[in-house]
Amino acid sequence: MAPDRRSFLVQSAALLGGLALPAAADAAAPATHTVCGFDKKRKTKLCTVSVKGPLQYFPARGGGNDVNGCWIACLQMVLKFYGHVVPAANILRDCYGGKVPRNPWQDLSALKGQVTDEKGRKLSLTTEKLSVRATDAAELLADNQPLIIGAFQPAHPVLLTSMSYTGDMFGGMTIVDATVLDPTQGKGTRIVSSPDWVNVTFITRVALHKKG
Repeated sequence: MAPDRRSFLVQSAALLGGLALPAAADAAAPATHTVCGFDKKRKTKLCTVSVKGPLQYFPARGGGNDVNGCWIACLQMVLKFYGHVVPAANILRDCYGGKVPRNPWQDLSALKGQVTDEKGRKLSLTTEKLSVRATDAAELLADNQPLIIGAFQPAHPVLLTSMSYTGDMFGGMTIVDATVLDPTQGKGTRIVSSPDWVNVTFITRVALHKKG
């Protein structure tokens, strides 16, 4: 297990157990957006990790439930989170040459170029295909990075914004549920339950490239 991930899990487990973190560990730990406490409804100690930022919902183009339209809308939501309004038509033109391939999350090479926002600014993206592990997703959310995941039936792209879980001092965690923004017509905010998490088909990290 990577040191930073172990630090994240141990920190969450300590919060769940009501323990104080050692000063050295606290100083070395990255800033997270995690709240832990007793959940009266579920009658258990629970942690919730979520992104903090200007999340804005974008529906799929045409208001439908087209899988590729959901993918484009999720990219719009990520870019807006990082402060840029990018029309769907710009993503379609700049990244995909006017036509999105089937299951675009399988090959992210189209996002290695630049996309133009509504003000004409050129944006470079970084992308990463992740293993479908709740611990990895929670770690990146704690680092304030929204993720695009494939969820529900039929599986389609949605934006993962928060997760609730239980944990232990051995670095383990059990997901309780997750909150997503679903671009499908009439959906908006939805909950992915713990049983439904096993049907998540992919997790993709998309972020703005940081200029050195």
